Amino acid sequence: PQEIEGILSKASAIDTQFPADVVARIVRFSQGLPHYPHLLGLECAYKCIMAGTNVVTVEILDEAIEDAIDKAAATITKAYRDATSSAHQDALYAQVLLACALAIESSDEAYGGFRPAHVLAPFREITTDPTREISTFNGHLTAFAEDDVRGPVLTRLGKQRNYRFRFSDPMLPPYVLMKGHQSGLMPVKYLV
Repeated sequence: PQEIEGILSKASAIDTQFPADVVARIVRFSQGLPHYPHLLGLECAYKCIMAGTNVVTVEILDEAIEDAIDKAAATITKAYRDATSSAHQDALYAQVLLACALAIESSDEAYGGFRPAHVLAPFREITTDPTREISTFNGHLTAFAEDDVRGPVLTRLGKQRNYRFRFSDPMLPPYVLMKGHQSGLMPVKYLV
């Protein structure tokens, strides 16, 4: 987080200010990867210039996220689209993938790994249903790791009944977080 804050503090050279709440959100979305704070910072600076202000607001950040999503690498956007597309209105692929991206932070696994149990709390928050169980999304995790249609966006590690997962591409979780925010799926408590 300090390095990301350092990246954003360099914008003071062009008289652009990032308040603490905006910095916290950018830190959250970037998941430690420098590409995203650079991209979001640049988009925020452009938006500030266009708005005639030098302070990045949450609203300006939201607009910058829209542009950052549009400028994401084709492989990332395709992986997300393939993983979450469904003809069924009540499909939960986007919600499960978002819960996986949020699970990384609550996990004690190394290298961005997580277990299905780590996905449960964010999934319940996203679906606003505290009665949901792992069995609701376990098949989704398998599809994300094995299915030629949906994945592999996740890599499955370990043995049955003790599986761990991690994203196949480290650039995907930040994109998933931004898409979740853009679509209104991201619970507010995960933005700070």
